[in-house]
Amino acid sequence: MGTLNLRVPKLRQGSYFSGFLEARKTSEQALVAVIQEAWIGGVSTRRVDGLVQAMGLSGISKSTVSKLCKDIDERVGEFLSRPLTGDWPYLWLDATYLKVRQGGRIVSVAAIIAVAANTEGRREIIGLGIGPSEACGGAAVPRTPATIRLTILDRLPALTEGAWP
Repeated sequence: MGTLNLRVPKLRQGSYFSGFLEARKTSEQALVAVIQEAWIGGVSTRRVDGLVQAMGLSGISKSTVSKLCKDIDERVGEFLSRPLTGDWPYLWLDATYLKVRQGGRIVSVAAIIAVAANTEGRREIIGLGIGPSEACGGAAVPRTPATIRLTILDRLPALTEGAWP
């Protein structure tokens, strides 16, 4: 995107600002969401530029696409490192296979997801690990709640063979 300098008139009463600019802010957020979703879906940064041009804009650089999508990694990191308070006695670990871009190729990887439930039945994702197969399941739980009483696994060899605490 870019910078647009606007001079906002000063009024004695009321505000001129919100009615005009709020809609533009929402549309910019929608454009950023479209760019991020395309990138997550495996669309190359070069093709994202074509997508933006098809939407009627002049284009977007590869570095801008990368900067917008770097925000996704930061938000996921914050989510996975948030504090867990209270008792979380139940832990589910399972994997699903996804197609991802690695080294310019599309490959299949295992996404191991750790879900914990507290004593009130509320569930939260507490870990996420990516690896070549389910055998690397221990990477999904970087922090283990101390109060686990029951762990439910689905053929995760690294976990069932004692590689996980």
